[in-house]
Amino acid sequence: MKSIFMIGMPGSGKSTLGRRVAEALHMDFLDTDAEITESEGMTPEEIIMIQGEEKLRAMEHALLLRLLEKENLFISTGGGFPVHHDNMTIMKERAITVYVKYSTEVLWERLKKDRVRPLSKSLPALTQLLEERSEVYDKADIVVPGEEEANENLDNVIRAIQEYLRDGTHGAHGTR
Repeated sequence: MKSIFMIGMPGSGKSTLGRRVAEALHMDFLDTDAEITESEGMTPEEIIMIQGEEKLRAMEHALLLRLLEKENLFISTGGGFPVHHDNMTIMKERAITVYVKYSTEVLWERLKKDRVRPLSKSLPALTQLLEERSEVYDKADIVVPGEEEANENLDNVIRAIQEYLRDGTHGAHGTR
């Protein structure tokens, strides 16, 4: 099966939800932020602060190209992963993309105590970041509205992916 990339904003639960979806779909799970941390010895946030955002985005693009050589992976990406170096277009051509969409308010509630995210450290910064990224995120093959209850998100994402695979709605949006 093609690999599946879960995209979205910081705080949208891509890693936690992604692990559970991968398990339910019998896919191997990979988190791009964890991969970069392991290979570079620094978190993506540290790379941004020390080496600059462009350095991180180049690393993400190189990682994307390596990941596309594999199949049956469920991949949770960093928030900016699909936005740079035409990564979203590349992912959509060779894999399936899923976006769990939350409001800025819900995301901020999850992130406001997290001070290690340099690009979303205040509500205005988070709001601007979401506005900048929404156009790219909304191009995902499957867009699932985020729910407050984690189990609802899990069920909704699995259902949307299964419908997408069954109906062959390539390029069309899933649940809205």
